[in-house]
Parts: sequence; C-alpha cells; structure tokens
Amino acid sequence: MSSWGRSVSSLWVLMLLLLSAKNGMAVVKVTNSLDLDVTIYCSNLGPELHRIHPGSFYELNYSGGITHGKSPFSCFFQWEGAFNNFDMCVPSEGGGCKQCNWFITEEGPCRYEGANRICGRWN
Repeated sequence: MSSWGRSVSSLWVLMLLLLSAKNGMAVVKVTNSLDLDVTIYCSNLGPELHRIHPGSFYELNYSGGITHGKSPFSCFFQWEGAFNNFDMCVPSEGGGCKQCNWFITEEGPCRYEGANRICGRWN
C-alpha cells in the first residue's frame, strides 16, 4: 500500500474512534455469578436472546446516548424459577452510559466502583 493509502486508512480509523468517543461508546460486561444458566435480553439492543453459562460473561456494546429517557441497557434476565429486569446503564457526565461490569446474583446485579461493591435491586 502506498503512503497515501496508509494515510487515508489511518484517517478513517481515527475518524471512527472519534465518532465512537463522541457518541459515548459504552461496553457493559455482564457476568453470571449464579450456578444456573441465565438468559439475557436487552430491548434497545436488538431482538437477540443471549445465554450466559455460570461463571461466563457477555458484553453489551452501545454507541450513543440515552434517547427519550430510554436506556440502551434496560435488560431482562431469566433463569430457572426467576424472571427479573434491571437498567444496567450507569449515567455518565456526557449523557451516555459508563462502562462497567455487572455480576448477576439472585438478590440483584452488583458492580464495583474501586473497592466499593454497589448492588441494585431487581425491578
């Protein structure tokens, strides 16, 4: 590839990175801390159901802000004998969602900010 071609390619990569940063690219990692399979569905991220095996995780990727009060990470969780939902979006200063790691427990999802464990309640 010529130096001009490399420059154009580098410029495209840079533009994509800047667009992702501007749109508030967020990655939410969901880890199954239960001894059962968990099925997750997030309404604003598409129609897919995802099964998370015990000890495994699934990453939700979203680039954009919270629109019309609807979080991109409003998710439903199902396992044997339970069906729960929770908004996994932790608002950032830029109007999007912070990147964070959630751990699914029977009582509710938990995450860490530094050494502090923060747990939510199922809706």
